[in-house]
Amino acid sequence: MMLNRKCKNCLISESYSDVKLNENKICNFCTTLKKDNDEEKRLMKKEFEEYIYEIKGKNVYDCVLLFSGGKDSIYLLYLLTKKYGLNVLTVTVDNDLETNLSKENIKKCIKFFNVNNLTVIPRNDFYKRLYKYIFKNKIENGYSMSICPICFGIINCIGLNIAAKKKIPIVLDASSPDQIRSGDYLNKNLLKKLDSLNVLENPDFIKQDLNYFWDPKKYDIIPRFIKPFYFLEYPGVENIIKKLESLGLGQKKKFNPLSTNCHMSWLSIYLDLKKYNDNMYIRNFHKLVRYGKINRLKWRIMLPIGIFLLKNRLIKRKQINQAVKYIDLKLEDLL
Repeated sequence: MMLNRKCKNCLISESYSDVKLNENKICNFCTTLKKDNDEEKRLMKKEFEEYIYEIKGKNVYDCVLLFSGGKDSIYLLYLLTKKYGLNVLTVTVDNDLETNLSKENIKKCIKFFNVNNLTVIPRNDFYKRLYKYIFKNKIENGYSMSICPICFGIINCIGLNIAAKKKIPIVLDASSPDQIRSGDYLNKNLLKKLDSLNVLENPDFIKQDLNYFWDPKKYDIIPRFIKPFYFLEYPGVENIIKKLESLGLGQKKKFNPLSTNCHMSWLSIYLDLKKYNDNMYIRNFHKLVRYGKINRLKWRIMLPIGIFLLKNRLIKRKQINQAVKYIDLKLEDLL
């Protein structure tokens, strides 16, 4: 049996249908890699810093930070409070499937950074109905690609609604560089995915669910939506973890670059790997390697081991089972 070759640079496997390796074993994504537009990012950073200094102190809160309790949102909170001195309102959306660890991180960080947190828990089994509907009707291009963008979009909308109501001028998202293409926009594709749910006409939803969607016509102020790690220095996964540990924000179970705080994400990753041998989070991980934001030598060994263990449910079995139970389905029906 011939093993699939991997890119010498980013470690992505040629088992993916759109991955081609050249004679030097470098993949097509690496050979066509565009260099960062450093001047564009420098100007965006300059504009961002001028903007936050302009709005600083003019409202009860300077900004909303969408806060999951993961390493990237904690690191961005550190920058916003310690470097820029902003008064941050952290907003957390509870989808019923977050880990206890993320909840502990949130409590610890709120106290450490002396910020307020607003946790939104949607009513009427909103997330249960949403996930069941997506699984039955909206699986396109893989599970993670179908589920997570809609979920992210709703979190973004909730953050925008809160900011608009409280007249907070800016909403910040801590997505890492591998997850974003631009630093100052609300992804139009996300909004299209949300519109495709047809909440008002869809019997799987109720009118109150519209409270979790963004409708700019309801507000006098339209907050800016920004993903700062597009243009702010992102020191790399390992360096972020070291920084958080130096602040005393480490944890008994160390931060894992491959980890996620959501049980539904684990289910979607597992299903993608089992059915398609492909997953957007694994691809994003290779992108981090490609851009030198994570240790290639270490993860050359660790990544295939992690994928093997997950595909065989030797890890994250409990999280996967919890997610399946939550949507009242059976795992064998999804495979």
